[in-house]
Amino acid sequence: MITHREIRDAIDRLRTMSPDSVLTPGLVYRSLGYRPRCGGCLSHVVQIIHGLPAEEAAAGAQPCCCQAGGCACMAGADIREPELAEG
Repeated sequence: MITHREIRDAIDRLRTMSPDSVLTPGLVYRSLGYRPRCGGCLSHVVQIIHGLPAEEAAAGAQPCCCQAGGCACMAGADIREPELAEG
């Protein structure tokens, strides 16, 4: 499961390890061992990187290809590759 807190904690760790690095959603996801399915939540991660509170970041997330069922990335569904999710 990926949560706002996991993303926030990953951002904090990355900033501590390398304060001069440019943080990207891809870097955050890789540090967590996740891989987004549709990319619809990437704008949400960018907003978290920029320090928006959870509610504002979620409200600004862009619609994604799995909109009808809700974005698996934001619904707390496990979005890791199957071999990572099982291990």
